[in-house]
Amino acid sequence: FMGWYLAEGSIIDKSRKKDESYWTIKIAQENETNKKEIYELCKELFSGHFRIFKAKGGVLITGRDKEFYKYFKRLGYSYQKYIPYELKKLSPGLLRKLLDAFNKGDGSYYRLKEINAQKGGKWKANFKPLKMYFTSSKRLRDDIMELILKCGKLPVCYPKKGEGEKIKFSNGT
Repeated sequence: FMGWYLAEGSIIDKSRKKDESYWTIKIAQENETNKKEIYELCKELFSGHFRIFKAKGGVLITGRDKEFYKYFKRLGYSYQKYIPYELKKLSPGLLRKLLDAFNKGDGSYYRLKEINAQKGGKWKANFKPLKMYFTSSKRLRDDIMELILKCGKLPVCYPKKGEGEKIKFSNGT
């Protein structure tokens, strides 16, 4: 779930009074297969605690647990997100699951062997699949690289040239 949240998630406080807690988490996702995976995961994790909905453009989770809201709110907006320390201590197998979910949200997966065949087989190498991760958060970039190392792989970072365009959303920039 955390991989999906860090890639595609946001949390909005919908409380009307200061002393109450009512929030919505949205995991944005247009791909129907991924949306179904997120929905089933959320049902497994949160049924009985929070309300879960499939919505246009993603999956919504609503609840009133103040501590839950604080935990996710502290992770910030897209350009501020990071992987909490307690998640970095997980086993390599669980870290791979987090990275795989993040990759499905904000990443790409290339089968270089197939690309090489399409180009006439010019390259001579043992090609393994290539996973790319995208983020606007420098801290999250560093955290993802750390997790890749903990999984026994070698990360490579290429900064995208030029600055991204800031877009104003109802829950932040």
